[in-house]
Amino acid sequence: MTEMVSEVEKISISAREYFEINSAVEILSATEKEIVIKLLNGFVYVTGTELKISKLIPEEKFVSLTGKILGLKFQTKRAKTSFFGRIFK
Repeated sequence: MTEMVSEVEKISISAREYFEINSAVEILSATEKEIVIKLLNGFVYVTGTELKISKLIPEEKFVSLTGKILGLKFQTKRAKTSFFGRIFK
């Protein structure tokens, strides 16, 4: 019997000035106002001011950010459908 272990996504925010996540695959863009992180199952958009990447450990899929965090937006990956599949729902 094969045991499958799914990775649990953990997110932590402290005092709206520190953010960390353990399921980051890639940082797609980073400015002082917005950081976009690709996750195992979607994306997270962190908005704020003076945002900086304070720690990045790709092997552990870990990212931590500092700055004034004003908002978080999560987006899940959409299943790819064909052109005709979208037309003929």
